[in-house]
Amino acid sequence: MALRRQSENAPEELKAAETILAIATALAREIRPTAPARQFCLEHKLESDFGFDSLSRVELLHRIETELDLTLSEQELFQTETLEELVRS
Repeated sequence: MALRRQSENAPEELKAAETILAIATALAREIRPTAPARQFCLEHKLESDFGFDSLSRVELLHRIETELDLTLSEQELFQTETLEELVRS
């Protein structure tokens, strides 16, 4: 993913991380509308905390690519357990 940590890109990376978290939070609430509302963070696990299965991970990938105008491999998404890992990859 094109969000590698570089000091000159820190504000852009922070904005991208916040956008990815917002996308994941919205998707989690869509797929589990009756679940109690909770505050998510980048360190939460995609499967156990967000409740994402393989299909919702593909949807997350699509939404991130569309919103941030970038391309991610499905392999990247399926090999990460948290959004933080995805941002750092």
